[in-house]
Amino acid sequence: MMLIFGLMLLLQTAACLDQFCKFNQSVPCYGALRHKLNVLMVREARKYDDMKIQKRINYNKTTDPVCRVKNGRMRNCDLYSNRTEVAVINGTLIINRVIRADSGNYTLSLYHCSNCSETSTDLQVNVEAPIDSVEVSISCSSSGAMRVFCSSEGDQILYSWTLNGGPLMDGNSSIDLDEGTDGNISCSVKNHVSHRQKTVNVKQCPESLPAADVEYVEIQPQKKRKERKEKEEEVQYGEVTFTLNLSSTYTRSQEECIYSQVHR
Repeated sequence: MMLIFGLMLLLQTAACLDQFCKFNQSVPCYGALRHKLNVLMVREARKYDDMKIQKRINYNKTTDPVCRVKNGRMRNCDLYSNRTEVAVINGTLIINRVIRADSGNYTLSLYHCSNCSETSTDLQVNVEAPIDSVEVSISCSSSGAMRVFCSSEGDQILYSWTLNGGPLMDGNSSIDLDEGTDGNISCSVKNHVSHRQKTVNVKQCPESLPAADVEYVEIQPQKKRKERKEKEEEVQYGEVTFTLNLSSTYTRSQEECIYSQVHR
C-alpha cells in the first residue's frame, strides 16, 4: 500500500547565474547554459599590441578556430563568427548567452612588441545546464516506513538532505526515514553554476488495513454477484412455475374449449 503526501512548503534558492573566470586560474571555468560568462583575459589590455584566443580542438595552431583581439576589438574571429552576443570589453571576453559548443580548452596568446615577447596561458571551460525546478515526493509503505524522493533537471547534480535543520545522508536522490519521523525535510540540489532547494512537511504514516480485510473486500463483491445470479435463476424458474399455475385459473369449460379446438 503506497500513499503519496502533498507538498506543504516550498523554498527555492536561486543564485546569480552570471559566471566570472580568468585565463590564469588553476581550476576549470564553469559557464551556465543560456546565461552570461565573463572571462578576464588581461587586466591592462593596452600594454599588449595583439591578443589571440584559440580553441584547441585538433591541437593544430593553423586549423583550430581563432579570435584575434587588437586595440580592444575582435578581428578575424572565426571562433565566435556570427555570434553578436560575444564581445571583448576592457580585456574581458563576454559571452552574453553561453551555448554547449563553448565548452573546451582555450589558449590565450599575448604579444608585446616592445620586447618582441609572447606569453600564453590556458583555460578549461565547462558548460553546465543550471538546476531546474525541484520536485519532492514522499511515499509510505504498509509497515509505516517512509521514503522521500527528490528530482530535478540539470547537469552534474549533487543532492543533500536536512531534517528540521539537521543534516542527513548526502549524495542520493532518495532517502529512507524511520517510522514516526515528523517535521520539515529539505532537499538541496546544486551543481557548479546553480543551487535550488525545496522543503516539504512530513508526518507519521497512517496505519494500513490488515491484509485479510483487503482480501475480503476484494472477494465480497464476487460473492454478491454469485448470490444475485442464483436469485435470478430462481426467479426464472418461478416464472415458469407461475405460468403453469395460470392455466389452473381457467374454468373447466374454458379448458375443454381449448382442448377441443386443438384436436380439431
